[in-house]
Amino acid sequence: MKLVYTHEHPVLVATVTNHLIQNGIEVLTKNQYASGGAGQLAPIETWPEIWVVNDDEYSRAKSLIIELDKGLDNPQ
Repeated sequence: MKLVYTHEHPVLVATVTNHLIQNGIEVLTKNQYASGGAGQLAPIETWPEIWVVNDDEYSRAKSLIIELDKGLDNPQ
């Protein structure tokens, strides 16, 4: 299992998660409820994370995230 994405905004993490799942990549989301630990933990340690279950799909997942990010930056 490899970490493929993390961000402070849970909505963006959910968007990326859904995009990967729709493209057939099995993922696991961690830290979705860790924000309550902020203050005791470094803020970045409480950000939600997306992990690719199959390491062989890591490169494809990163490519899909880059494509999605470009689409979010340039809506048509």
